[in-house]
Amino acid sequence: MITAGSNTDSLNVSFNSDNDLQDLLLGNTGQRNQVNASLAGASKTFNYYSSVNYIDDKSIVINSFAKSLQTRLNISYQALPKLKYTSNFSLYYQTKNEIPIARTVNVIFDRPANSLIYYPDGALTSYIASKRNPVANAMYEINKTETYSAQINNQLDFDITKHIKWTTLFNLAYENPQYTFFAPRYVSPNRNTNNGINELTKNFRYEAQTYFNYNQKFKDHTLSATLGANAIRRTQSVFHLEYLNSASEEITVTLPAYLTGSKTYTTGTANTNQAIFARVNYDYKSRYYASAVYRNDGSSRFGPENKRGSFYSGSMAWRFSAEKFMDWSKTFLDDAKIRASYGRVGNDQIEDYGAITKVQFEGNYNGIGGAAYNTTIGNSLIKWETGIQKNLGLDLTFLKGRLNFTGELYEKESKDLLYQRQLVKETGFSTVIVNLGSIVNKGIEFTVSGTPISKKNFSWNIDANIYFERGTIKELAGGVPFIAGNKWYVQEGGKIGDFYGWKNLGVYQWNESNAYNDSWDKLTVVLGADNKPLYVNGKAQYTFNGQPYSGTVHNLYDPSGKLVGGDTEWANIKRDSLIDDGDRHVIGNAQPKFNIGFGNTFNYKRFSLNVLFNASIGGDIYNSLLYNANNPSNTGPGNPDVLYNSWQKPGDIAKYPYYPNRPSRGNLKANGNSAYLESRSFIRLASMRFAYSMDPALTKRVYLKGITAFIYGTNLLTWTNYKGYDPEFSTSNPLTPGDDTGKYPKRRELGFGLNISL
Repeated sequence: MITAGSNTDSLNVSFNSDNDLQDLLLGNTGQRNQVNASLAGASKTFNYYSSVNYIDDKSIVINSFAKSLQTRLNISYQALPKLKYTSNFSLYYQTKNEIPIARTVNVIFDRPANSLIYYPDGALTSYIASKRNPVANAMYEINKTETYSAQINNQLDFDITKHIKWTTLFNLAYENPQYTFFAPRYVSPNRNTNNGINELTKNFRYEAQTYFNYNQKFKDHTLSATLGANAIRRTQSVFHLEYLNSASEEITVTLPAYLTGSKTYTTGTANTNQAIFARVNYDYKSRYYASAVYRNDGSSRFGPENKRGSFYSGSMAWRFSAEKFMDWSKTFLDDAKIRASYGRVGNDQIEDYGAITKVQFEGNYNGIGGAAYNTTIGNSLIKWETGIQKNLGLDLTFLKGRLNFTGELYEKESKDLLYQRQLVKETGFSTVIVNLGSIVNKGIEFTVSGTPISKKNFSWNIDANIYFERGTIKELAGGVPFIAGNKWYVQEGGKIGDFYGWKNLGVYQWNESNAYNDSWDKLTVVLGADNKPLYVNGKAQYTFNGQPYSGTVHNLYDPSGKLVGGDTEWANIKRDSLIDDGDRHVIGNAQPKFNIGFGNTFNYKRFSLNVLFNASIGGDIYNSLLYNANNPSNTGPGNPDVLYNSWQKPGDIAKYPYYPNRPSRGNLKANGNSAYLESRSFIRLASMRFAYSMDPALTKRVYLKGITAFIYGTNLLTWTNYKGYDPEFSTSNPLTPGDDTGKYPKRRELGFGLNISL
C-alpha cells in the first residue's frame, strides 16, 4: 500500500479535498484586447507616419497580465535635392504582473491534491504540511514590473555624386523597468514574516554609424559597394533593495528600518562594440551574381589580445534559365538559379568583463563589509566565437509563377564555441568561460509553394517546407569528453543532445527476479501453483531460454545494497554485479529526425481562409517536470502517474519502484533515468484565420478605403504522446537541448478583429 507519510488522517479537513491544481492555476480563460491606429501622409518633400498601439493581455495563469501602450512617429524630409533627413521616435509603457514558475507551476505537483485550497468561507489556505498553496501565492503576492522606454533614430542621406551616397545615423534608446515584489505574512511558512524587493534598472544604448554607398551600371554590368564603420555602447545600472517585516502590507515601500543589508546592493555594467565593414555586389545581365563582405569587429568583453576579430563572406549565383541552351524550357520554366555562399560571423555573447576575474563587494564579516572573487574565474585567452555557414541552393519557378521550388544544402559550424564550463570545487571557483571547441549542424531543406487553382472567384495557394538537420560535436578543446548539465554526454564525433544515463528495464516483480546466469543474462522465475516463486529444496527455480536452469545464480547490487522486489531494474552494461556510473551510457537524443511546415490559403470572392500546420518528428525529451512531480520533496505521491504505476506488493508488474523505498538502492537516477525520456514528435494546427473584406464601393459611401473583419485562432490543436505541457520549446545552450524543467503552457488563442483603412 502506498502511503503519504504522516498525512493520512482522512477525517482531517485539511487533507480531505480533491483539487485539480493545474486547472485552478492554469485553466483560466485568457483575454487579449488590442487596438492599433495609424495615420500617414505625404507631400513632395515631406512624409510622415504615426501610430498608437494598445494591448491588454490577460494570461491563462491566474492573476497574470500585461498592459502596454506604444506610440511611434516616423518622418522623412527632403531638405535639399541631395539631402534627406529621416527620424523615427517611439515611446513605450508597460505594466505587468508575472507569476513565477518556481512558486506556482512547480508547486502544483509538489503539494498533494487532497490538501485544502479554500476554506469553507472562501478564503485561501496557506502552507499545509510544509507545502505552499500555489493559488494563494499567485493571488496574494505582487510580482509587478513597470517599464518606461524611449527610442529615437536619426539618419542623414547626402548624395555626393550621382553614384555615391553618404549616410550617417545616430540612435539612442533608454529603458527604465522597475520591479516590485511583495509576499505578505499570510503566504510565509509560519505566517509571521513578510518580505519584498524593489529594483530599479536603467538601460541605455547609443549607436553611431556612417557609411558610403556606391552604385553604377556599365551597360550589362551593375556594381555596388559599401564602406563604413559603426560603434555601439550599452550601459546598465541596477538598484536592488530587499526588506523584511514591513509594518504595512498595503504600501510596498522600502525604509531603512526594514532593509535586509546583505541582500541590498547597487551594481552596473557596460560593453562596447565597434566595427568597420565593406561590401561589394556585382551582377552581369542579371544572370551572374557575386558578392563579398568583410568585417572587423571589436568587443570590450574580451581581453586585450583578442578584442578584435575579422570575418568575411562571399556568394555567387547563376541564373541559368537566361542561357540560350535553356530556351527549350521557356514554355514551363520561368526562372532557374543556382547559388552558393560561404560566410563567417562573430559572436561575443558572454557576460561583460568575462576576460577578467571580478570582485564582488557584498556580505560582511563581523559587521564589516567584505569583498570576494566572483564564482566565475576570468579567462583572458577567450576569443570571438566564429559562426561559419556554407550554403548550396537551387531556386526554380514554373508555370508563370504558379509553382516555386527551393532546395538547399547547408552546414552551420560554431567554431571556438563560447561556453561556461564547470570547475572542480577545489579551485575555489564554480565556472570559467572557455572556447570549448566546434559544433556542426548539417541539413537539407526543401520548400514548395504553388497555386493549384486560380480562377476568377476562387484561388488556392500552398506553402510547404521540410528540413532534415543533424548536429555533431566536431572538436573539443583537449579532446576530453565531459557530461554537460549532468544529463548530456559531450564527446568529439558525438551527436549534439545525447542524453546520458541508465536504461530503465522496469521493476523487479519479486525478490527472486534479481537473478542472472554467468553471462549476466536475466533468468526467468518459475511460479508455483500459488502463483508465487517456486522453491525446491530451499532454492528458487529458474529457466533460461525456456529450459530449466541449474547453474550459479548471480545477483545485482547497488553500492548501498542488493536489489530486491520493488526496486528498479537497470541495464547491466558492464555485465558485472554492480550497477554504478560504469553502466551509464547514451540513452536517447534530443534532435528530431525532420521538421515540417504546411500552409494553405483559400480565397473565394471577398472571403479568405488561411490554415497553417507545423510538425516535428523524432527526437526525445527528458521530462524533468514529470520526474519532480512523481518525486516531491517530502509529501506522499500526488501525481496519478506514480500513484497508479508504482510497485505495491510482490508480483506486481509496475513502471515505478516501491514508493516508500524509492530513494534507496539507486532507484531514481534523477538526471539519467530513461523512464522519463519521451518522444518529442508532434503535429500542430498552429493557426487559422478567416476574413471578409467589404466591397470598396460600399466603404466609399462611409468615406473609408476599406474594412476587413476576421476571426482567428492560434495553437488550436496538438497531436502528441508527450505527457508534458508542450513538446515544442527552445533552449539557450546548444549543448543541452530537450530538458523540460517546467514552462508555462502555450496558450490557445481565439479572437476576432476589424481593420479599418481611412
